[in-house]
This record gives sequence, C-alpha cells and structure tokens, in this order.
Amino acid sequence: MDVEYDNTYRERMFNCYTDASGVVRVPGAFSPWVIKETVLEDNFYHELTYHLVWEPNSTTIWSDLCNRVVYVYICDALAAPLWILDAQGNPMPGARHLCAVTANLSGLYSELTLQYGLDGRQYYGIVYYVLVALGGTELSARIRWYQGGVPYEGPATIIPDAFTR
Repeated sequence: MDVEYDNTYRERMFNCYTDASGVVRVPGAFSPWVIKETVLEDNFYHELTYHLVWEPNSTTIWSDLCNRVVYVYICDALAAPLWILDAQGNPMPGARHLCAVTANLSGLYSELTLQYGLDGRQYYGIVYYVLVALGGTELSARIRWYQGGVPYEGPATIIPDAFTR
C-alpha cells in the first residue's frame, strides 16, 4: 500500500514520489487488517480507505475508475512487518499475494471535484472504501462511497492469486 511518507519509512526515501495533490508517498508499506491468531466473528469485515488523485490534465481518469484493482497480501510472521513489498515491488520473505479486489468506480466520475493541495496545486480527487468480509467461509468484498454525505455501496470482485499474476 502507498502511504504518506514520514520518518518511519526513511529507509525507502529513494522510492518516494509526490502524488497529484502534493503529498509525498512511499509504496510497499504493510498495514495489517487482522493480526495472526485472531479469532474472527462471522460478520467481521475490514474497511480500507483509498484516495485517488489526478493532475487536472490527466487522460487516465476514466480508465483508472473503470478498472480499480487493490492487491491483497498476507504475511505469515507473528509480528506485522513495516514492509509487505521490497523496494523492487516483490513480496517480502514470509509474505505472499492472496488475491485482488476489483471494482468499476466509473459511477464516481461525477463526484470528481477540483481540489487544492499543497502549495496550492490543483488536482482531482475522490475517496472510496473497500470493505472485505473476512469472518465467513470465503472472502467477499464491496465498495462504499459517499455522494452528498449519503453512503452508497456497490459490488467488488475477489480474484484469487492464481488468476491475477
């Protein structure tokens, strides 16, 4: 997952990039959903927040929204590591790709707003949430977004690792 850079991630400073909003980010960080050995209730789900940003003159907004993919990794370590991917983008030792969650977010196109980021730079951005149900017998996922303060949900697809690489 790409996270906002702070000193916690200084060993990967060389991998940092500045997104369209002016925020410095670093790829490959690990954010655990559930700690190993945790017993889950049947209705347990984890909600992930995603911010998408584009330069005002971007030509990829539509295709980016139509084809959203979130890759899900698991780690067999007892303690959650700082990184899930190495500096080259490969899974770290003890980590592996589990699946991908895909969704068509083209319905959010009308929600894009011109915003002002750091140093007054303009960008388009949206926020959406991926809800992954983990407590049942199989993974399932949904997408949530807000329009005018009202929550909406839509389908997402879980694609097993064997079909994503």
